Amino acid sequence: MAPHISRIILFVADLPKVAAFYQQHFGMETVGPEEDGWIELGAGGCNLALHRGKLPAGVSSHSPAKIVFAVSDVRAEVERLTGEGLKFGKVHEWNGFSFADTKDPAGNPIQLSSRGVAKA
Repeated sequence: MAPHISRIILFVADLPKVAAFYQQHFGMETVGPEEDGWIELGAGGCNLALHRGKLPAGVSSHSPAKIVFAVSDVRAEVERLTGEGLKFGKVHEWNGFSFADTKDPAGNPIQLSSRGVAKA
């Protein structure tokens, strides 16, 4: 079996606040028992782990990585999430798909994208 991505770890100071953000706005649920300094959320094939710990040596607290949520209608999802208090940049249209960016409470970049998603 080829290796696969099992989880992405975000280093955050306020675990409950960031976990609640992903649970409320993106419907993620806790996977397994919560541990001191660790909450893992189911994210559809690759879990999102929130870790309150020291960053590994040489790792910046502002990651260049971006979490991308696949949605069929970016504008509708931006409207829904804006109604819940999130702030998005402009919805961009490019090469047949659309995308828009925001951040979680810890400042991690998030994108909604219809790239590769079948039109409903």
